[in-house]
Amino acid sequence: MECTEAVIRNLMDAGCDEKLIASYRAIAGQILPEPSITGRQASLLRGYRRELLGRLHEDQRRIDCLDHLLYQLQERSAGQA
Repeated sequence: MECTEAVIRNLMDAGCDEKLIASYRAIAGQILPEPSITGRQASLLRGYRRELLGRLHEDQRRIDCLDHLLYQLQERSAGQA
């Protein structure tokens, strides 16, 4: 995929840092068959997606812990009423 301004903006909007964007652009600049370039770019983006998903799961675990504590506080408060 060509590295148009729209593609770069999309990468930035997705939270990609300058290093990842530079890698994406470097792949696009390589003299390789198009399917090979596309495959490498897709692999790079899949790696970043896995990283984001891992962060999401960790944040969900933290939210679950907070929800549990809030539930316990609510139960304790209801028992004292």
